[in-house]
Amino acid sequence: MFSGLSIIIPSGLVLNALSLVVFMSRAMRRRASSWYLAALAVSDTLSLVAVSFDYWLKDSRIGLQVRSLFHVAPLLTPPVVRPHRIH
Repeated sequence: MFSGLSIIIPSGLVLNALSLVVFMSRAMRRRASSWYLAALAVSDTLSLVAVSFDYWLKDSRIGLQVRSLFHVAPLLTPPVVRPHRIH
């Protein structure tokens, strides 16, 4: 794993949890901005978890050879429709 991520991800998880506790405290719950910032902390936490999961899957020491977990491009291409010939 990238050495910077080993510092960023755990500290981000801890600080986002702390932010969530603060923004959802009784005094702060009355403000709309606190709800927005709490949702932002949850979103950021999910992003950090997704990034760490992505790096974990691509780590060569684990042995998982995953090229693309969500590769759906062939499913999204329209089928080839050939015109019917009338003789």
